[in-house]
Amino acid sequence: MQIRSLSGRLAGYNYIVGRDYETIQDRILRNTLIAVDYLHRTNALTVSYEVDGILNH
Repeated sequence: MQIRSLSGRLAGYNYIVGRDYETIQDRILRNTLIAVDYLHRTNALTVSYEVDGILNH
C-alpha cells in the first residue's frame, strides 16, 4: 500500500512496532500511519471466510 503525503509524495506502508510518530512532520502521513497501524495491530483488516465448512483468515 502507498500513502500520499500532504506534499504529494508517495510513501510505502510497512507496519513497524513502536513507530515514533513524533518524527513524522507531514501531518497527513502521520495521522494516516497512526490509523492504519491501529487497524493492523488490532487485526481489523483481517478477512474471515469459510470454504467447505473450514473457517479461514
